[in-house]
Formats: sequence, structure tokens, C-alpha cells
Amino acid sequence: MASKNNLLGICAGGPSGAALFQNEKLTLAVNEERFTGIKLDRSYPHNSINWCLKESGLSNKDIDAICYGFSNGIEQGDFMASMIKRIYEYSDNPKSLKAICERLSVEAEVDSKKRKSFYEETSKIFSEVPIYSCSHHQAHQACAYMASPFKKALVITSDGRGDFESLTVSAANSKGINKIYSAFSWESLGYFYGRITHLCGFKPERHEGKILGLSAHGNPKIAKKLIDKMVDIKDGKICTFPGDFYTPFFTNYSKRLKKEASEFSREDLAAATQLKLEEVVCNIVSKNVHKTGLKNICLAGGVFSNVRLNQKIRELPEVKDVFVYPNMGDDGLCAGAVYHKLLYEHKISSSPIKSLYLGPKISNDVLLSTLNKKGFKVEKPDKLYDSIVKLLEEEQVIALVQGRTEFGPRALGNRSILLTPDSESLSNFLNKRLNRNDFMPFAPVIASNLAKHCLVNYSKSQFSARHMVMTYDVSPKFKKNSPAVVHVDSTVRPQVVFKEDNLFLYELLNHWYNKTGKLCLINTSFNLHENPIASLEKDIIYSFESNAADCLLFPPYISYQKEMELSLY
Repeated sequence: MASKNNLLGICAGGPSGAALFQNEKLTLAVNEERFTGIKLDRSYPHNSINWCLKESGLSNKDIDAICYGFSNGIEQGDFMASMIKRIYEYSDNPKSLKAICERLSVEAEVDSKKRKSFYEETSKIFSEVPIYSCSHHQAHQACAYMASPFKKALVITSDGRGDFESLTVSAANSKGINKIYSAFSWESLGYFYGRITHLCGFKPERHEGKILGLSAHGNPKIAKKLIDKMVDIKDGKICTFPGDFYTPFFTNYSKRLKKEASEFSREDLAAATQLKLEEVVCNIVSKNVHKTGLKNICLAGGVFSNVRLNQKIRELPEVKDVFVYPNMGDDGLCAGAVYHKLLYEHKISSSPIKSLYLGPKISNDVLLSTLNKKGFKVEKPDKLYDSIVKLLEEEQVIALVQGRTEFGPRALGNRSILLTPDSESLSNFLNKRLNRNDFMPFAPVIASNLAKHCLVNYSKSQFSARHMVMTYDVSPKFKKNSPAVVHVDSTVRPQVVFKEDNLFLYELLNHWYNKTGKLCLINTSFNLHENPIASLEKDIIYSFESNAADCLLFPPYISYQKEMELSLY
């Protein structure tokens, strides 16, 4: 296997992107949206592929294999047999059977077209390169396990659907990933949650996070009877009730469903939905931990972008630790397909992902030149950290851009907006400025040496705390110290920064603490509303010109809006 040095993973059909592995290590990864400016762009990732090749100095002929894990078709044998058996269990209800058949028919047709399109487009670029493929959930499983710090783990994937599955449970070790249970695509928690997203007035596959934010403001008991008509857990298996109240699509809402849903506030509807999701998934986790004895949990798939759910799993008494793959949705399948090949063909063991700063790198020279041409004042303070603290104390909104952009949905200090966490009014101000909903909490970024003062039951061994993928309860001290980042349920979604992960941000946070006593900063993504995170120089400049921030910090330089009168010395 020594000659197989350059593996390129490509995801297309859902949010698209590319990931390059060299010498069996992930070196570059980016999603297409970062080039096109189209959030969750689903087009074939020409830009992502070209960037990976150019950035690495490779040509298309240097790639040893393309890896694909999106639309692999239906498995024959045991999988087909178990699917038929499960369909039979729904056959006493004609409405359910009709919805299931429609789901399978549409899925087969759509995925066949996606797979054909992928092979046609890929062959135009890599005509001589072999394509390694695995199923959708196999790719999710592989990235959840292979990027984790665990040698043995229980792996759970859950999303809308992929290759006729919507949730899988597997036991993983260095020899492979052995599937124990799967829910089929008509039994989808992703569709369930997405349909409620629509009923609350938002976009499925885009705004599920808003339902999570709303849920803390509602009473889960009020809409419980309606939610119970959609999905449940029986004998450790997901059971949906296709018909008037649930269908495995993001469309087809019956008049009866709309009428009953309209009788509840969106807060109460969201609260009942969130509680049902937690109950179902935690039941599955608990049952399979006891069954397998595996207490470390690996998670991937869009459902696990639900940070509160991830906390609930971590807090189960039988669970030791939880790793959430940071690019947990279909955006991350480009890496997942390569991880699958590495596990099964290269016999590579799991190893914690070293860095998420894997995308395009900014040029300070380009930013400096462009800002000067556009008439923005740029300064290079002698005492940079002191200057930044002064701006933060004056409640200025600072955009921090440095190095490579993050791979995944979270801004982790290389394309971030920073603000003091002093008061809830500041949080409301920033939401309004960025045109975001006022019920959506901002996340704190916390230096690792301070995290123990902030987060309840935090341990530095909890690797996923670095990636802003799960919530924690907060200490009374932290709640008083940094109210702008604490949600109404007294939780936060932190990024804990270690010195080795992001040196500049780590030192800034400690400087901020030493000067002010504040335990964190607000950290949110640097982008305009409904746009991808600003990754390239042109997008950074555009977002800054559009007043997304008062100051643009690209160390060692600071630029600020033209109307600002500040002395940084």
C-alpha cells in the first residue's frame, strides 16, 4: 500500500466537497459552498477538487484513488431481506405501506441519477483513476470512528436518509465496523425533525438548529400527543407512523397535520420534538451500550448537529465519553469515504483528527493591499493583544481571520466574530446586526486552562469539546461572568481552545482573562445571514464592507470601519 499515497474523497449529490489524504493523513478539505457563496451548495465540487490539486501541487494523474460514499444503491442479501421483513411489519396499514413504497421508489430513482452524474463528472477529470465506493452510512460510520480518539467504540449514525437507511448502530474496532441495527429511510429521525422545522416556519435541511434554540423556550408536554403520532421507540427500534401525521419526506403535509400543529406555539412544538428525539436516541444508545459493553460513543450524520442531544448522550450514566465527527452532515462524506478505504484496505487504526483548519488559506498581503485600496485604515499595533482587549472592552465587534478556513459548519477561530460576553443585550444587538433570530444563543470560546471554571463535568480528555458540537451545563460563576453566551436552559455550546490547536486565539483568551477577568469571548461565524462562512479574501472583504464587524483582525494587523475613530496605541 506504500504507493497509494494520494487519495481524494469527493461528495456530491448533497452538500458537496473534496478531501485529500496524503500518506494516509487528512491534509486538505473544503466544501464547495466556500468557493461559490451558495450555502450548502450541491453542485459537483469542481472548485473544491481543483483547489485540493493546486494547493497540494498535484495533478489529476497523481491521484491514486477517488473515494465516494453517497449513493451506492441498495445492498442485496441480508440487508434486502431485513428490509422486506420490516416492510411487512407495517403492512397492516395501507397508508403506511403506500408512503413506504413511495419513499423507496423515489429514493431509488433519485440516487441512481446522482450516482450516474457523479461517475460521469468524475471520469471527465480522472479518467484513469479507480473509484472506491461505500454506502452513505458506511462513510458516516468511518469518519465517526476513524477520526475519534477511541480504539473500540459504539458508532451511531443518523440523518434524513442515505442508501435506504436513516440510522445505524455498529461496534467498531481496528478490524472493522460491524453493524448491529439499522432503521430504514421511512423511519427517519431526520425527516421527523425536518418536518417540524417546516411546520414552525423554517426550511428543512437548513434551519433545524432554530428548532433546537426554540425548544428551550417551550413546554414539551403541551404538544406531546401530536408528536407521539409521528414516531416512537419500541423494543429498541424506531417506529414511525406514516400517514396523515408523518411521511418520510420534507414535503406532503396533510391538512389534518397543519391544523393540529397550528394549535400549538412553535416553542411548544419544538420542545416536544426535541424531547422525543432525545428519548428515542438515548434509548437506542443505552440499549446498545449494555448489549455490547462499549461505553465510548462515536456519532456522525446530520441529526448529531443537535448539540443538546449530544450532551444528553454524554450524560447517560452508562456512557464514558462521546466523540462527534465535527463535519457531521453529508458535507463530511468526502472524508468519510476515504476513511472507509483506509480502515478496510490499508488496515489503518483510528486516530483523533489533528486539525480542522484544512481549507483555503488567506494571504495577509492580499487583504492588506485590498483594504488600503478601498480606503480602510489598517494598523499594526506594537502591543497587539492589548489593542484587541481595548476594542473588546469598548464592545467592538471583531472579525478574526487567520490561516486556513475550518472544515465543517463551525467557525473555530480562523473565520470568527468575537465580542465581549458581558450582557444579554450585547447578544441581542449582535443577532440583530447579523440578521439572526434572537432566540438563537451564541457560543463561547474558552481557553483550555479556564474551562474547568466554566463547564460542569468537563474533562480535558473530552475531545469533542474542542469543536463546538455539544452543550454543557455551566457553573454559577460562569453564568454570572459571561451571561451573553448562556442559553435560557443554562447551557452553552463551547469551543475549548488548546494551545496546540490555535495558539493565537489561546493566548488572546488568556490575555483577555488576565486583563478583565472574563472567562470567554462570544464566538460566532464570520458571514452574512444565510451565506457560508467567509473563507476567501474577496468574501472576507465583502462581509467587512457589509458591516458584519467593526474591526477586521488578521494578525498582526487590525483594520476598522472608516467611521471609527480609535487609537490603538
